[in-house]
Amino acid sequence: MLCTLEQIRQRLGVTSLSAEESAVLTGLIGSVTAMAEQYCHRGLVLPEEPVTEVYTGGTPYLRLRAFPIAGLQSIRIAADWDFDSAEPLVSSEYRLLQSGRSGIVYRVDLPWPAEPPDSIQVVYRGGYVPAGSEPASSAEVPMPADLQESAVEQVSFLFKRRDDIGLSGVSFQGGSFSKFENIDLLPQVKRIWDAYKRIVL
Repeated sequence: MLCTLEQIRQRLGVTSLSAEESAVLTGLIGSVTAMAEQYCHRGLVLPEEPVTEVYTGGTPYLRLRAFPIAGLQSIRIAADWDFDSAEPLVSSEYRLLQSGRSGIVYRVDLPWPAEPPDSIQVVYRGGYVPAGSEPASSAEVPMPADLQESAVEQVSFLFKRRDDIGLSGVSFQGGSFSKFENIDLLPQVKRIWDAYKRIVL
């Protein structure tokens, strides 16, 4: 997640949270994280396991959906979409620009194929280490302080307005992103998220 329950507790200025308050806040943290990822058009939180995604090329540059890239397991190209039968590219055929911080994979010597669509399969882990956790390797990047602060501000704001927007009790546990689709972001939160938007090349 972008922030922790403890960060929210401190921002609210309370010594403890009830079970009901903790449940609502946990759901809000999950929903605000989902809001941020949708707004920025990218994965922001590093998953525990690699994810599999497909892409369409057309240039030597391929920008992955989640970055910074913490680990690139394989890249396969299959014009018939039979990725299981395709041999993975060797590391000399591509390189991670800026050590993966930008999420761009550069194809050496020739562009990534544009046809047929979705013929490039990438298995990787990308995003920032969840707030409250430590990087497990030098390739993993901690959650930036401004992203954490933006989540703390937005979650605290929504929590204080929970009666106005119809949040109640533990029924909200697990999050409900759809509740907030029509709620405006705080201006300071939007400014921070604007800086993390993924630009498609």
